[in-house]
Amino acid sequence: MRVVRATRIDEEKFLEHFNSDTSKSALNLDLQFAQRLATRTFPAYLIEYDGEGSLIQDLMDYEVFAATIKKLTKDKIKPQIIEKSLKNLRYLMSKHPLISPIEIREAFDLKNLNEVERFIAPLVESKEILIENECPSWIFHKN
Repeated sequence: MRVVRATRIDEEKFLEHFNSDTSKSALNLDLQFAQRLATRTFPAYLIEYDGEGSLIQDLMDYEVFAATIKKLTKDKIKPQIIEKSLKNLRYLMSKHPLISPIEIREAFDLKNLNEVERFIAPLVESKEILIENECPSWIFHKN
């Protein structure tokens, strides 16, 4: 509920959906799927392409993601270098309004979390994005 409050989600609506039979059924399906995959840890990443798949059960950096995708797609999908710009950061956060600094570090190939802080500073200063005290490791896009 701390995340629900921090992200300003309507608590009453959240609990209504959370306690619904539809949500319980969807959660059970997700748990069964994870069990079929023999997922032991989180995060876990299932990368699929053209009927083939690879399950990775660990935090991984860009190089591991890129190598896995390259192998799975037989070089049909190649990594792209994304320009480190506020425009691209805004685009990423519009697609993923709840994101961790580690995800931003990997997406823009930043060296460490201090570099992430410097990169996002203009958006924090303008209050375009928020870092909530309730969830200090997450960044929230206001839109």
